[in-house]
Parts: sequence; C-alpha cells; structure tokens
Amino acid sequence: MKALIFSLLVAGAFAATASRTHHSKISGGADPVEPTYDYFVSLKNGTSEYFCGGTVYNKDYIITSAQCVSSYPEEPTYLKVVTWKKGSTERDTVTDNSVKEIIVHEQYGHWTRSHDIALLHLTTPLVLAGDFKGIALESGEAKDPCTVTGLPGPTSKDVVNPDVNQAEVSIITDDKCREDYKPTQILHSMICAKGSDSSHVQVGLSDYGGPLVCNGKLAGVMSWGKEYDDSAFPEVYTEISYFDDWIKQKAVPPV
Repeated sequence: MKALIFSLLVAGAFAATASRTHHSKISGGADPVEPTYDYFVSLKNGTSEYFCGGTVYNKDYIITSAQCVSSYPEEPTYLKVVTWKKGSTERDTVTDNSVKEIIVHEQYGHWTRSHDIALLHLTTPLVLAGDFKGIALESGEAKDPCTVTGLPGPTSKDVVNPDVNQAEVSIITDDKCREDYKPTQILHSMICAKGSDSSHVQVGLSDYGGPLVCNGKLAGVMSWGKEYDDSAFPEVYTEISYFDDWIKQKAVPPV
C-alpha cells in the first residue's frame, strides 16, 4: 500500500507552538490502514480550496473544529462540505454540500484552543450509504486502536478530486502530553495521539477539524500540534467525551 503523507503546519494555537498556513497535509505512515472513510468530510471555502476536515454526525450535521469556521458565522454559504463515496473505480466520487448554519461552541478560545468544536448544519440532508447513519460518539475513555483521516496536500482549488488517506495512531496520556508541551496547554477537554516513532504521522491545517476515531467511535477532533513538522510530538485533539452532551443538544439526534 502506498505511503501516507500527512504534513504538520499548526493553526496558531499558541504563539510559541504553532504557525498558520494553507499548505499542509497529513503525512507519514509507511503502512496506512485499509481506508474506511464514510464518516469523513472535507471543507472548502469560497475559492474552492480544501482547508479543514470534519465528521458526519448524522445526515444533517457535521462535526468540525471551531477554529475552522469561527470566521464565517454569518456567512455559512461561503463553505462547502465535501463528501467522499468509496467506489470500485480508481478514484472515489465526491459531492459538494452547502451549509445553512454554523454553530461554534460558546466558550471557544482562539488562543488556548479550549472548546475547539463546532457543528455545521447542512442545507440538504446527506444521502448516506448502506447502514451508515452517522458516527457514534465516544462518551468514555478512548482506547486504541485509533485512526486519523485527512487529505494529502497541498490541496488547492486546482485539485478536483484528492485522495483520502488514513493512518494508525495511539492515544498518549495527558501526563505524557504535558511533558511534551507546556502543562497549561493541555486541558482536560483535550486528548493527545501520535503515530509510531517509525511512521512519522503528522496532521496539517487541511486536516484540522478532522476525525480521530477509536474502535469505531469519534474520540477527537483535530485541533493543534507542534510546529516545524516535528512528528516526535503528539497531535492534540478536542476530546469528544467532554462535548457529547453539547453536540446532542445542538444537533438533531442520529436517526
């Protein structure tokens, strides 16, 4: 299987930790897992550039990070949600879906990345394939095995149908994550994960908001990480178990 290439360019979570750019991708992973991405979506802006990821909660709502969409609360039509349908042909089919409402968590902190979660209410319900009705939410402690999903990059407006890549990662304890970063940066509502030392898995700007899935449940939303493509550091995700009640209150329950 071809190598997974995900790069790390972190959206300015902290002045000493990250820098923001639109040329990034998920990189690393010599042996990517067999793709299963019926729950994965990507976001495009008004210039048709892929810039963030997301997860299908149900046919009407997408879960993503607040940092991806907090600039567009009054302009939901500026965004497009791109879904992939895995087919038997060489390339998967993609569909653009419009957004009618952006719901950013009320306590989202731009500089700390606290409460870095948002919902996108779609204009038209998705047509979901087979038995898939939306991803289940992890309400307890996330455990391996876990995967991250995203796009190779850079993924500009000229890339009509980019590939979707996945890689295996492992959960890192909060204590270990605080050793790698500043203790005050890793909040209780965050969860950390990284690839093996040999895989060099990294997640980039075009993957922020994308899913960390553990044992078939959404455990995290990609939020931030270390600058300079340093795969020795874990990536930091918004921990879904802290926000499952908020999600269920704001979005129509899965059917």
